[in-house]
Parts: sequence; structure tokens; C-alpha cells
Amino acid sequence: MEITGEIKDIIYQNEINSYTVAEFETESEEIIVVGYLPFINVGDTLKLVGKIVTHQDYGEQFKIDTFEKIMPQTLGSLERYLANGTIKGVGPATAKKIVSTFKEETIHVLKFEPQKLTRNKRY
Repeated sequence: MEITGEIKDIIYQNEINSYTVAEFETESEEIIVVGYLPFINVGDTLKLVGKIVTHQDYGEQFKIDTFEKIMPQTLGSLERYLANGTIKGVGPATAKKIVSTFKEETIHVLKFEPQKLTRNKRY
């Protein structure tokens, strides 16, 4: 089974082996996902492959076999991704300004025209 969505909250993450329990939101539902997710942060968009299991204490969960990190699909998820602390100097306020300035072109600007970020004095 394959699902795509966004990490909404990390409930638990083992710093040694990256075993993670997280809230994951797809277009149609929120589900708890469990598995090994190294280098993952709140706001990341992922494609997960795995299966639904029922834990005796915690109920229904999606057990991850493999995952792929993908670019955010909406402006809101892109803003959360930029604000998650991965990029030094970019927090929630700066992420909001970048996305509101460049809108649908934000990813293109970040990848191919980063000099445009330094031209705008509003950051």
C-alpha cells in the first residue's frame, strides 16, 4: 500500500536509529505512521510504502517499509517545510515572506535563482 502526505507532528523519534512515530496527513485522513525515518522533520512531504497494522496498545497504524521525501505540493506545505528549521536563518516569518513573494515560483527560485532571495530586502 502507498500513501502520500505530510508529517504533521513527530510524537517520538529515536535519535540513534531514527525509529519514528508521527502524525501523518493525507488528502483524506490523518493516521499514525511508524518506522525508520532518518532526516525527517515536521512539514516534510513523503510518499510511504507499507501496510496498516493494529498495535495491541495504540490501535491502527501505518507501518512503513520504505519512504521517499518529495517536494511539498501546496504553498501551505511549502511554507511549513521552509519554516521547519532545516535551512539556517529561515524560520516561520521568513518562510511566510518567501512563499508570499514568489508563490508558485518559490521552488524554482530556490533551485535555480537563489540570488533573487538576496535582492528582496523584506527578509
